[in-house]
Amino acid sequence: MSFDSVREPVDMQYVDPVDTLKHERLEKKKKKKKKKKKKKKKKKKKKKKKKKKKKKKKKKKKKKKKKKKNNKNNNNSNNKTRNKYGSFPCSSETNKICFCYHCGTCDKSVTSFDRGVACEGCGQGFHADCQSIGDSYEQLDASDVVWKCLVCDCANYSLTVFDLHDIGNTRLSFNSSLPSPETTSPKPLHSSTPTRQARQNKQKNRPLRFLNVNARSCVKNLPGMLNLIETTKPDVIFATETRLDGNIADSEILPPNYKPWRCDRNREGGGCFVAVADHLNSHIVTELTVTGCELVWAKIKLKGKKDLLVAAYYKPDDGDEDSLNRFSESIQRVSSLNAYVVIGGDFNLPSPDWNTCSLKSPSVYPRLHTQFLDLLNDHGLQQMVTFPTREKNTLDLFVTNFPTLVPRTEAVPGISDHFAVYMEFQIQTDRRNNTRRKVPCYKRADWPALHAAAAELTNSITARFSSNSNTEEIWAAFRNGLKQIVDLHIPHVSPKAKILGHGRNISKEITMKPMQKLRRMFALGADPRHHNSSLTACENLYNAGASVLNAFI
Repeated sequence: MSFDSVREPVDMQYVDPVDTLKHERLEKKKKKKKKKKKKKKKKKKKKKKKKKKKKKKKKKKKKKKKKKKNNKNNNNSNNKTRNKYGSFPCSSETNKICFCYHCGTCDKSVTSFDRGVACEGCGQGFHADCQSIGDSYEQLDASDVVWKCLVCDCANYSLTVFDLHDIGNTRLSFNSSLPSPETTSPKPLHSSTPTRQARQNKQKNRPLRFLNVNARSCVKNLPGMLNLIETTKPDVIFATETRLDGNIADSEILPPNYKPWRCDRNREGGGCFVAVADHLNSHIVTELTVTGCELVWAKIKLKGKKDLLVAAYYKPDDGDEDSLNRFSESIQRVSSLNAYVVIGGDFNLPSPDWNTCSLKSPSVYPRLHTQFLDLLNDHGLQQMVTFPTREKNTLDLFVTNFPTLVPRTEAVPGISDHFAVYMEFQIQTDRRNNTRRKVPCYKRADWPALHAAAAELTNSITARFSSNSNTEEIWAAFRNGLKQIVDLHIPHVSPKAKILGHGRNISKEITMKPMQKLRRMFALGADPRHHNSSLTACENLYNAGASVLNAFI
């Protein structure tokens, strides 16, 4: 055996198990640190990407804003979305704020610097020329000017009188500017959760409203009169220069909820009336009226209070001494009564300065004016209107014996060359109970007598008038004659409210009603002449009117 073949012994190193464990732990920690660093780097990258995206978005927004500004400067319009009214705010060179509408016909902008109008119904704006409003554009502030929208066919009136509905304000502000579309937010007509309004009886708390109007013919200025009544909603109306006669009915000049007490002259001039709303219990007072003077008195009964006496007076000329003397006689009769007194009308007394209760220096008929001032002072009356109602003169007056109950008197655009005067009287009234209406009972009508009367009416009209007579006179005779015939031969009944019984009687009444209808139908079928009597009467009346018209055509 050789010496080279013998292997040398290997030195075996001793490895401590504790050191191996420590080494493994250190390696794990290093791996964890590496992972955390990788995560942090990823987060930083993500944040950087987000920041870059935000910066890009901001740059895009800035570019868009610059484009919008350039469009504004170039086109004088704004590219924002329109609101409900089809308008959007626009900038102007001045510091004033204006609102821009798009015209409904030409689709161009209508700014506050243009001649334009906006519909109150649909909110659509128009140029004045596109709406065919020419020279009357400057007269739109007057209450008698009306224009119709081409889109919704809605009638638009002046905005100057609508502030009168706000009773809470102490003063009235007649601002004819249109409301801004951004501030107004009208509620929808129908919604799933409608708002509940508080139950308040406003009629009890609000004062009495008076309106003094110089009509200059109620027939000619009827649309303006109805518009003024609808906007102010007065309880008592004083009208002068009505120019009416007996052939014109009350329903032709006033709404159905007013009862007028009239003092007519003729259709050429003069006349006055007092109209009281139906919810007030009123009647005419003949004891206070005086002949030779256009004056009418009415009394309004107030529950638990003194009566309210209201009167309309018209003095035709400045120097009409006889009319003023008659008026003073009536005032002397009123002074003996314990009542509230309110007098309104056209007094035609331009000389007094009502702020100082003295006469102006260049006064006409000074003796009559001092007589009127002495009349007011002697009977404890005071005149409440201090502003001019026709040019520079104060002609339409309100006179009362309780001036402390008058919180407001305002001038309202009228229907003639006079301003109308609106006044409030701080007194609460109770509502009147509804009177029973009368209904014609055609079952009990005397149809043969009505047929004979209709034939006589045709003969009398043809004999009385010729082909050259006035049509209004013929129509008045035919209308009045027909009313008399109906009142004489057709009885009128005031119906009562039907109240069903209680308990066992309800079933009986329910079963009896169809039986009664069957009996009525059987009775009508048994006598066909009774069934056709109303039709024959209508035919005779129609033939009578046709024969009258054919006689003059």
